[in-house]
Amino acid sequence: MLYLMHCSFDEEGEARGHGYFTFLVDAKDPEAAKRRLRKRLDLVRARDDMFDGDVEIYLNDVIEFSKLPKRGAIGRYQMYYGKRPHSLSCSLPLPSSPIDSVVEPEEDEDEDEPDEGVILEPFVVYRAKVR
Repeated sequence: MLYLMHCSFDEEGEARGHGYFTFLVDAKDPEAAKRRLRKRLDLVRARDDMFDGDVEIYLNDVIEFSKLPKRGAIGRYQMYYGKRPHSLSCSLPLPSSPIDSVVEPEEDEDEDEPDEGVILEPFVVYRAKVR
């Protein structure tokens, strides 16, 4: 079975923040998938700069797939209300440059132009539905 696991975390210390990540694993059952996630987190913490401070990681969702849907599947939807928060994102394993996207919106600045990383362009744009 394939397991798509969505996690959130709160980190204290120098890199204080809150974030999310997704883990995909092929395992025999949900408990085996959770064990593999814990091992991967231990490895990432030991080898990389991720989760250096005091951190609490929460397992929010576990989605089981017996096979990948031909039409695809949206595994998680999350929305923030209000102004876009400051953020950092990257794909793992880490590329040669660990930061893919930095969003630091401030007053009177172009929110789409990060100091580092790349400028994100919309993948799809939808306008409000007319009812």
